[in-house]
Amino acid sequence: MPKFEDVFMETIKEVICNVFDGEVSGMIFSYLKESSSRRPEDVAQVFTEVLPKILGIGHVIIEDLVIETLYSKYGRKLRWKKGYGFKDYILELKSQAEEMAVNEARSRSSL
Repeated sequence: MPKFEDVFMETIKEVICNVFDGEVSGMIFSYLKESSSRRPEDVAQVFTEVLPKILGIGHVIIEDLVIETLYSKYGRKLRWKKGYGFKDYILELKSQAEEMAVNEARSRSSL
């Protein structure tokens, strides 16, 4: 399985490109590139700061699409939680993905 960071960035690009035209998606990507870190928690933070500035209240829909798509890629059931934000879901799934990778590695090594 690819690294979580790669799947996360791929998912953001996929959702943004499917929803927006080239100009808007280019604006969003340029803001994200300003965050030189590829750590999911940093990208999630920038994402939640940038989208409201560009889209206003519509940013919630894009965040939800990213979350839903990402959980689906990992075959995980998404449970919406009161008080959880975009970054919370990303960090939770990152933790689950890392645990899945460790378990998968253990399974392979025991063969």
